[in-house]
Amino acid sequence: MKKYKNNIFIIAIIALFFTQVLGIFYTKLNSQSKEVDKYYKTISKNKKYKTLEEFDCELKKIDNINILEGSKQNGKWCMKVNIDGEKQEILECLSYLKGYAINDYIIEHNKGKSSLIIELSDDMT
Repeated sequence: MKKYKNNIFIIAIIALFFTQVLGIFYTKLNSQSKEVDKYYKTISKNKKYKTLEEFDCELKKIDNINILEGSKQNGKWCMKVNIDGEKQEILECLSYLKGYAINDYIIEHNKGKSSLIIELSDDMT
């Protein structure tokens, strides 16, 4: 009977040991994931928006596009641009602007010539 009690006691000690090891492992794993989350949150808060010169340089590469105005809002530049041309030309110009957020737009059409005025920003949220 004494040997039976010793075996139960040893099994209980081993089970307690594994429970403690799993608890420690879980808390370390959980704290590391919280640190990673904090790291990515600080990166997203410190996002660098494009400057006016970067906007201008990228938009000059596109034909039939004119910058009408620009303003800085919440640390980022919002640009109002005009795209002139036929439908296919305007669609081609729009394909180059996929990396920008379109906040507002106005479409005008006169005798085969179309015009699209777009308000752009580099914030894709």
